[in-house]
Amino acid sequence: LGAFVLVFSALWRAWWADNNFNTGYNSSRTGDLTKSFEHLLEAVQLNPLEPFYHSELAYTASALASEVKESSLSAQLEILALSEANRATTTSPNSLNYQKNLINVYINLSDLDPAYLPEAKRVYQKTIQLAPTDVKTYYNYARFLWTTGEKEQSIDLFKKTVELKLN
Repeated sequence: LGAFVLVFSALWRAWWADNNFNTGYNSSRTGDLTKSFEHLLEAVQLNPLEPFYHSELAYTASALASEVKESSLSAQLEILALSEANRATTTSPNSLNYQKNLINVYINLSDLDPAYLPEAKRVYQKTIQLAPTDVKTYYNYARFLWTTGEKEQSIDLFKKTVELKLN
């Protein structure tokens, strides 16, 4: 009976974590960041070993941090976003999705402090090293550089994007 209770409890926690993650993920995509944050935080607490949960929580916390008007809450969300993103990318350092999410975290946080933009650039470069034929990464990096004023490098990357797309 004891083993059954342990197995059932573990299965229930995993299911409940997935359920919360799904609600949080979908809420983030529809713009309800507060609801998303609450559900993703619960998912991470229920299953702290899943890096995807940490990565999505990092993104949502960074998006909330850039929207919140109260500075101490914004600072707490900023710290949480960086911590969760670090946890996801440390657990799976070669995951392209987690690296791309980290870029978005840095871009969101750059609304609070422009010093995050060079970090986003650094991660873009790492992501290109991880997947040198990923056209979408080149394209997004070119757009990023264009918006940060690095027009010539951006144009070179747009050309590289076209070359990759044609192959």
